[in-house]
Amino acid sequence: MVKQLFRTTGRRHRARTGRTALLVAAAGVLALTGAALPATTAAATGSALYIISATNPEFQGSAGMSLTCGRDSLYGVGATDTGGGAVVIDRMEATSTNLASFHAVQGGAGAASGWTLTGKIVCGPAQPGMQVVSQTGLSSSTSGYAYATCPSGQPLSGGWRVNATPYDLGRVVVTGLIPTSAGVSVDAYPDPTGVLGPFTVTSTVICAQLPSSAGLNYPLATTVSTTVNHRMTHSCASGESAFGSGFWLTSRAGDHVVDTLTTGTLYAGSTYGIVAVDPAPTVTGSTTIWSYVVCATV
Repeated sequence: MVKQLFRTTGRRHRARTGRTALLVAAAGVLALTGAALPATTAAATGSALYIISATNPEFQGSAGMSLTCGRDSLYGVGATDTGGGAVVIDRMEATSTNLASFHAVQGGAGAASGWTLTGKIVCGPAQPGMQVVSQTGLSSSTSGYAYATCPSGQPLSGGWRVNATPYDLGRVVVTGLIPTSAGVSVDAYPDPTGVLGPFTVTSTVICAQLPSSAGLNYPLATTVSTTVNHRMTHSCASGESAFGSGFWLTSRAGDHVVDTLTTGTLYAGSTYGIVAVDPAPTVTGSTTIWSYVVCATV
């Protein structure tokens, strides 16, 4: 099977000549063009699912990539940046039933150079009724909200995209991605440095018609109140796989940033959701973290 990974980097989504790389992995052979970092594939034990991930360094304050499941289907997306509270993940979404895109950019208060962005996708055999649904909310300069629902089937994983001017992209902080049995909601607020103009957020959900025996569920982890960086993990039940994670921050000041939202290993009985939150460079208070994970037997 051939897996293709497309990488794009550049300041505020602008592609730069010679900095787009195509990675092709076939029969254990990896061909590289440009400076892209190799993708890794982690097979599952006791499950038909597997994880593909890749890491790209920042270039002039931003980093991005696209990952594909090839001929298989996309179950979930996740991302991690190493820039702490000074870097914002402004795109982490499925763009088709086998492709996902990721982007992160330093925030309004700036960030040290040398951080990286890691994208992660959960892949596996197609399920009946698989589709990707997106919904963009109303334009505003003070807050953003969008709710994408599945017309049929159930949500497997959610994602988001911030739509703003290049100047404002790093100044809009996603403060919630909540998966439910009907759809996925996304919340966003400006960071303490503020925005110059209106913005919108897009909620994206991967839907499928899983059999009732799969036991799809959306457990909520224990909430934690914090003013410092904090990492939360929680497991699915024995034999279940985690497709994706969710979170909700009670702070509305945009002063706490999620820099990890992903799933762990897919070994049966040991899968888990991960949420990591860092304070932005300018912090005005504490936040309470609500953490979710999407689990089922596949």
